[in-house]
Amino acid sequence: MRRCYTFTTLVLVVLTAASSGCKALGLGEDDDDDTTLLALLAAVALQGPVDPCPTNSYSFVTKWGSTGTGNGLFQEPRFLHVSSSNQVFVSDYQNNDIQRFDANGTFQARFGVTGSNSGELEDPVGIFYRNDNTLVVAENTNNRLQRFTLAGGDLGFVGSTGTGDSQFQGAWGLWGDAAQNLYVMDNGSNLVKKFDSNFNFILKFGGTNTLQDGKFSNARSVAADSAGNMYVASDNRVQKFDANGNFLLKWGGAGTAQGQFNTAEGIAVDAVGNVYVSDSNANGAGLAARARIQKFSSTGVFLGQIGTGGTGDGQFTQASSLGLDSSGNVYVVDTTQNRVQKFACVR
Repeated sequence: MRRCYTFTTLVLVVLTAASSGCKALGLGEDDDDDTTLLALLAAVALQGPVDPCPTNSYSFVTKWGSTGTGNGLFQEPRFLHVSSSNQVFVSDYQNNDIQRFDANGTFQARFGVTGSNSGELEDPVGIFYRNDNTLVVAENTNNRLQRFTLAGGDLGFVGSTGTGDSQFQGAWGLWGDAAQNLYVMDNGSNLVKKFDSNFNFILKFGGTNTLQDGKFSNARSVAADSAGNMYVASDNRVQKFDANGNFLLKWGGAGTAQGQFNTAEGIAVDAVGNVYVSDSNANGAGLAARARIQKFSSTGVFLGQIGTGGTGDGQFTQASSLGLDSSGNVYVVDTTQNRVQKFACVR
């Protein structure tokens, strides 16, 4: 008798095979069916990552935060990072601390002591959660990368102010890949610097130029995809580079149309290589009305938009950073509103 398998059934079959072996699947009872099933299982295994939001449509879910110094409050949130277990970490530039929330915005913990000694923070910006349950934080004023336990325990740092390979002139955006390599956007020098998991310098690229390909102006954020390609948000465009820092392509331009930006500030990449860019619109009166998140393919094709300018739910006045979770939810820091907003995929 022939068997019929849906995709969902095949996924369950794979999980059963992993835990129980072939006998649990009835393999060996019918050679023809076995061949078909194994071919289908191979197809499932080779499918690779699934687009977390194939509709490219999102709706507002919740928000948290307001102005203040207490738990769950902010004075200038700048960056956020979502861990593999969907914990949300937010850096606060003025409060000089890091706060941790669950995926619904419930406050969990915070740490931060103002200063320049090891274990202290001065203007924290980019943040990355490592798979060993530690955090790496970029500091704009202290020009360094610091590593902490989740409770804020000091695990050392690398960096200082300067032009050397492991120095910075305005450390800002931070991204980490699956191998725990770190990508730092040095805003002062307009250079991307890449380090391994032990903070050893690997490479750098970029430089200051408003129009030249491969150069940046007021670059704030960097992200990388699973192939090691890097994306940089600067001024009103996004540029893509290969794993060695060679320029590949660009998109954007000044304006309010699809694919254009006023200030491309935050950037993130999902499991299939889609690129999300926040337009902070922080450079003058009236421009906040243009704030939004835009979603693109890995080649810069516009796919969708999240949010609009304003102070209501689902709106921004300065969308400066964003993060993604494994379910396709998007979290956005609205710096001037001192809050975080969460959006879910509309399926």
